[in-house]
Amino acid sequence: MTATGRWLPTAGVLFFAVLCTALQTACTTTTLKTSINEPATQSVWQGRIGIKVASNPPQAFSAQFELSGTSEEGNLALSTPLGTSLARMHWDATGASLRTTQESTQFATPDAMLQHSLAGAPPLSALFSWLAGYDAAVPGWDVQLQDFAAGRIHARQTKTAPGVDISIVFEPR
Repeated sequence: MTATGRWLPTAGVLFFAVLCTALQTACTTTTLKTSINEPATQSVWQGRIGIKVASNPPQAFSAQFELSGTSEEGNLALSTPLGTSLARMHWDATGASLRTTQESTQFATPDAMLQHSLAGAPPLSALFSWLAGYDAAVPGWDVQLQDFAAGRIHARQTKTAPGVDISIVFEPR
């Protein structure tokens, strides 16, 4: 977000990167987790993500994604439907990095990147919980997991403006 409060397209790519990473990793876990704090196992996932921001003017972003790793360490690649690379992300205990075709940005944590990219974004741990099929409560967010078994998740920001809708379609295992 800029100093004037406008959400930038680059921020959308950053948010997509983190969100896709979380979604991909959690969804590919082949064993059920007994608690939302249990680390995910190593995994690889593919799918599509769409984000709509109810700003003025409205903004919408979508991308294909491939995610590998866990919430503690992993990689995410975002691309167009034709396969053109949009962004690559890596995160581990030392921080997070995002490379687009235009720039490379470093962050102390993946959550810091989420907040920089989209004010009011849900924490990364909640995204992983949602991807694992858990309805983790996050103030200001409503997640719909009824189509989880079919590879669909929808989350909607309910309290802060502008409103944000996130739709994820992944290949269920």
